[in-house]
Amino acid sequence: MQDEYTVRLAGADDSERFAKWIGGSTQIPVEDVKASLKENNPTSVVLVIEKHGEVVLFAPLYAVARLAFIGFNPEAAGRERLKALDALKKASQAFWGMHGVNEIETLTMEDYPVAQWALKHGFTLERRQVVKLVTPSQPQSESVH
Repeated sequence: MQDEYTVRLAGADDSERFAKWIGGSTQIPVEDVKASLKENNPTSVVLVIEKHGEVVLFAPLYAVARLAFIGFNPEAAGRERLKALDALKKASQAFWGMHGVNEIETLTMEDYPVAQWALKHGFTLERRQVVKLVTPSQPQSESVH
């Protein structure tokens, strides 16, 4: 017989049990629990994985914006670059905020000037490593005219 797992969204009746599981865990950081709350990340949803109706795991997910990279005009003066970074930060927060996304991240190296600027302007250095899954794009079907 093949194992059957089902997926559902968590409901209000799950809250007490999941809170107890979180409270009993030494491996779930408090800041992650806080980040998963709807009031802190409006896009947050909780997926529940069950086997034969019994919960095996639950996982809060929320959207995060990734700043892919910053392309400076090589002729721009340092002061202009700093002002442009401030404008980028404000614009990114406004744009993603309209979509309920409250976290913006980028990949950089701690000794890079952009990272040093970011750390002085509200970004924090994540102490954990990024583990990334890239879902392949689905081929686009050719439209028939």
